[in-house]
Amino acid sequence: MDKTASPASVPWSVPVAVEKIPDSGLHIEIEAPAATRAALAELAVVRELPQLAAVFDLTLQGEGFMSPAR
Repeated sequence: MDKTASPASVPWSVPVAVEKIPDSGLHIEIEAPAATRAALAELAVVRELPQLAAVFDLTLQGEGFMSPAR
């Protein structure tokens, strides 16, 4: 995804402010609401997305953050 994309042009985005991530890290679990799943299903040209969720463990690294793949 283009890092300069505006939030309005991204179908599903959950921003996290780097200053809100504690030194111990931040565990985030998110689930897309029905309207978001419907919009993404239309973009993907599929009938439906009955569930869409993501889990992230964010840790500070340098001047930004890192989310290791799970």
